[in-house]
Amino acid sequence: MEAATLTARDVLTQALARHAVGTPAGIVPAEALERAHLRVIDSVGCALAGHLAPGLSELVETAASWGHGTATVIGTHRTLSVRGAALTNAALTRAFDFEPVSAEGPGGEEVAAHLSGTSVPVALAEGQRHGATGTQVLEALALGDDVAARLAVGSGFDVYSGQDNTGTVNVVGSAAVAARLAGLSPADLVAAWGVAVQRAGGSVAPIFADAPTFRLPMAFAAESAVTAVELARAGWAGEPDPLAGRFGFLDRFCPGATPELMLASLGEVYCADRVIKPWSSCRASHPSLEAAARLHGALLLAAGASQPDDGVPGPGAPAPAGGAAGGAAGGATDGAPVPAPTLGELAAQVRDVVVHVTPRTAAGFVGTPWAPGDWPEVAAAFSIPFTTAAALLTGTLLPRTLLGAAEGEVGELARRVRIDPSLAPDEYLTAEVELTLTDGRVLRERVDAPLGDRHHSPLAAEAVHAKFLANAELGGHSPASARAALDALLALPSAASLTELFAALAPANA
Repeated sequence: MEAATLTARDVLTQALARHAVGTPAGIVPAEALERAHLRVIDSVGCALAGHLAPGLSELVETAASWGHGTATVIGTHRTLSVRGAALTNAALTRAFDFEPVSAEGPGGEEVAAHLSGTSVPVALAEGQRHGATGTQVLEALALGDDVAARLAVGSGFDVYSGQDNTGTVNVVGSAAVAARLAGLSPADLVAAWGVAVQRAGGSVAPIFADAPTFRLPMAFAAESAVTAVELARAGWAGEPDPLAGRFGFLDRFCPGATPELMLASLGEVYCADRVIKPWSSCRASHPSLEAAARLHGALLLAAGASQPDDGVPGPGAPAPAGGAAGGAAGGATDGAPVPAPTLGELAAQVRDVVVHVTPRTAAGFVGTPWAPGDWPEVAAAFSIPFTTAAALLTGTLLPRTLLGAAEGEVGELARRVRIDPSLAPDEYLTAEVELTLTDGRVLRERVDAPLGDRHHSPLAAEAVHAKFLANAELGGHSPASARAALDALLALPSAASLTELFAALAPANA
């Protein structure tokens, strides 16, 4: 075939392989490395908190039964095989649906994705295996996430198609991460992709069923990426073109594949997850959650608080309401502090809550009526009624509220939240919360661009650091050791190895 007649599909696999493992050290732009660094900090914090999620300690023990090795379980001193640690750490990162999301393309395109929850655990486990420096880990992440994001935005993926791309594009991107840290050639990476695509898969059925297995496609992708590179190093290979060839990745997992988009500005624009979440719930619930958080101050006033909060609490901020949330409203009467309203007193001010969303959102897994089921922390993370109720009563939503989702005032209010599919279909990531108080007043708040997106409403680095500290303390760190862990993460770009980082990530009682 003449070079002039080659299409983007013809050259896709080789071009991505050369990019991922053939890009020389020191070429990745500083901005891409800085973004990768922030995603590491955020993902590791989510993994530390993940130890508290039901079922995760059992998963750690199961992975430990497969054998010990050189790779550390985040937040512990336990070492497993690289494959076991990658799987375990990915599941921990995914535990509360709090990790970075939303792949972006070279032209600013966006698609639902959770790349970092696989790529960060793979990079850290492989970095330990190969004695990589912090910069080498960040370069591998920037390049591997770039591959995964490009495949995601050019795939034609629909989150309600039934497929879960955390188990598809993540395998390919994280195999590139592992291959770069292992020093593989582009040809070796193509061989590894030939193995990896045979293990790609996963569906969103567990999310609709409120089942904890929603964490596994991402975790299996991490283990599969490591396995694929190990087998490629042992001489295994698949078809000559495992991404774009007949019955390859594009044919199986990309219903509307656009290879031209996947290759656009390759080597010039670095793509990745674009959203650092401020709240531990599905991104589709964030517009209504933020709108409800903005209404929290009015609810405090209605319940008699003298100094309601202004604005929306940032990541890691304590819930200001009393009762189970703790805190005080401030102010004084005759010199005495005014007690903060309890969650029950706040809920008593609510006559009705209606959340206006698009028909597509209302029909999706976040739009179902609130019912805690056997795994209430999973149901809560994927429920607009619950996340709205939590934000109204506490002003935020963090993992600890998910852990208590089966009982209490938040769950009771969630059962009263109604969803109205009244917004136009093209109002993506938009919601309006209509709150009717018992005194008859009707308050409305609309959000069109929820917090966390680096392009229009980014979290400042300080907010991401605060989120990490809160997650670390939830995971067993003291405030001082959480700060030490954050300092070790901040020093990652200049770290000669990952040894000191993993030591700092383990609480004293781990």
